[in-house]
Parts: sequence; C-alpha cells; structure tokens
Amino acid sequence: MNWRINLQINILTKGPDSYNARAFLHPIIQHKLLLKEHGITYNFFYTISPKIADCDAVIIDSKFFKSWYQGRLDEMYSFLERLHTDVKIIFFDTTDSAGYVLGDVLPYIDKYLKHQILSDKSLYLTSLYGRRLFSDYYHQNFGVTDDSQHEESDPQVLNRADLNKIDVGWNTGLSNYSLFGEYLGKLYKKTNLSIFSRTPRRFISPDAIRQYDVQCRMNTNYDKASVAFQRQLISEDKLIGLQKNKINRYKYFKELSNTKVILSPFGLGEITLKDFEAFISGALLVKPSMKHMKTWPNFYIPNKTILEFDWDLKNLNEVIESSLCRDSNRIEIAREGQNTYHHYLKSLDGSIEFAKHFKQLLTFT
Repeated sequence: MNWRINLQINILTKGPDSYNARAFLHPIIQHKLLLKEHGITYNFFYTISPKIADCDAVIIDSKFFKSWYQGRLDEMYSFLERLHTDVKIIFFDTTDSAGYVLGDVLPYIDKYLKHQILSDKSLYLTSLYGRRLFSDYYHQNFGVTDDSQHEESDPQVLNRADLNKIDVGWNTGLSNYSLFGEYLGKLYKKTNLSIFSRTPRRFISPDAIRQYDVQCRMNTNYDKASVAFQRQLISEDKLIGLQKNKINRYKYFKELSNTKVILSPFGLGEITLKDFEAFISGALLVKPSMKHMKTWPNFYIPNKTILEFDWDLKNLNEVIESSLCRDSNRIEIAREGQNTYHHYLKSLDGSIEFAKHFKQLLTFT
C-alpha cells in the first residue's frame, strides 16, 4: 500500500505537563524518523506565534487552553476562528473520559480527537449525568448524585453535524508506565531531550510464579460522587486476597510483578495507568466492561487480552474466582494482552501501524 504523503504539521502544546500530555506527545516523538520517511514532518509550538499557521495542519493539545477556560474563553474562540481561516485544525482532547468532550470548540475546528470516544457518538447530543456514560449509569441505577458544585448533565454537542468531526486519536497507553517511566517523563519535561521519551525496557513473563491473587490499590476520592462510586463499591467488596492500601512506588511495581490478577476500575476515565502497568507486569487485567467505547490501539478485547465484569459488579467475584481457578487460561489471556501491548510499543510493525494511523488522522474530506 502506497500511503506516502508530504505534510508539515505544527503542534501547539504546553509540553509534557501531565500523564495524558506525555501520552499525546510520546508516540509522535518516538516515531519522528519513521513519520519523516513517509513525508510527515512537524514542529512543536509552546506559545502562540504568527508562524503557527505556516503548515498544512495544526494539532492543538487541549491542555494548552486549560487555563483559558477561567475567563479567557472569548479570546480562545477568537484565536481558533482566525487560525481556522488559514489552516486545518485538529483539536486533540487529552481529558480522560470517553463521554467528556469540549463541545464548544467544535464549530472552529476540522477534527476533534480523543484518546477514547463513545461508540455511539449520538450520546454526545444527550444529557449524560457527570458527562460520563458510567456516571450516568450509577446515577440512573444506584441513585448516586454529585453535589451542586460538581453536577453536570447538559448535552455537550449541540449540532449533530459536528459529530462527524469526533474521532479516535491514540490512547494513553503509548507512553512509558514502567517503574522509571514517571521519572523519565519528568526529565523530559525539564530537559526537552527526546532520549528521555522512550518505551519500557523490561516486561515480566506472564507465566512467572506469583504470590498474590488480586491487587487493586487505588484512590477512591473524587470530586464527583458519580465518578468515585464504582471504586468505592469495589473497595467495600470482600474479594479474595485483595491488596488495596497504597505503598511506595518500588514496592508497588514489585507487587505487580508478583500478582496474578490486577483489577483496574474506571477513574476519571475508563483507561487508567494501571491498565498498562498490568500489561508490563504480565498480570491478567480485569476491567469493567469497555464495550461502550472505542480507542486505538484496542488493547481491550474481552476474553482475549483482558477479562471484563458488569458495571453493577454482580459478576465481579465470579470473574476473578474463575480466572484464579484456571491458571492456563489466566496466563494465556495475560500473555495475549502483554504481546498486544508490546507490539505497539516495541515492534517495527507496531510503529508502522501508528504512522499509518497518524496519516489517516491527517486526511480531510
């Protein structure tokens, strides 16, 4: 397949200020030479410059405008409107949840990308409690409500035609979530040296002997009760050998590599750092059902790369107990999950797939 093009891209970002921002930047930096070989070059802009429109398309990290939502919205709209007259704009929303979109920017841009999106995009036209499908589920089925300060339920997209602009970028897994990944991210932020933007080097074999059955160390405190509810419900459950309390980073990763099943509930969004820590550690990843959302790459294939449980948690214990009773099946799924993750992080074929996906995102109809 001949997919070579010649495009110059400018990327407006605040830099690697957060996990999600690093996940947005990491694969672009990681594949710089491969993208160049196929005619795609880029420059980073950390401030607004008249030169930012000197390109074929501008990709904007949503975190760049995070502070502008406090009193500078009109200025943001005006900037986007002016820029849009000169160049194509791709707005990459690096917020966590598939259900949460910044619909106010849609009239000013050509494409709106997220790490993950709802499979049914028409839901963005509806009122989702907490601006998340799972928050809405717990509100509707368990009566969970947020306090008035944090309650949100207004439709996020007003024009149905704008739904066509919403698409999947790449998920937050394409970064470094190893023991030293956080420190390397901080060094990259401080030095801007791409040597510190690298992939994990060590993956633990899924068939390694493991002492612990289940691990689920997690934060359960969120501003929104509808977001916290799932984790709080799991924390109160009586699961076999569940490790829950927080420990230091070194002990945490040592424990991961010594655990058979890692339970990774939703947080602010469906995809969490623990998902990728589980793949690196060779443990079986168990998640709430992800069938409502789309992401790329798709690391979440039920009964192949992960196991899933229902949002009401009624089958959670059954899923975990069953996986612990069948070691060969647990190890097989954990291995497939790790191999899939390793493919996109470490293999040439995975890199080429990213480059093709990136090219597709730069195609405008």
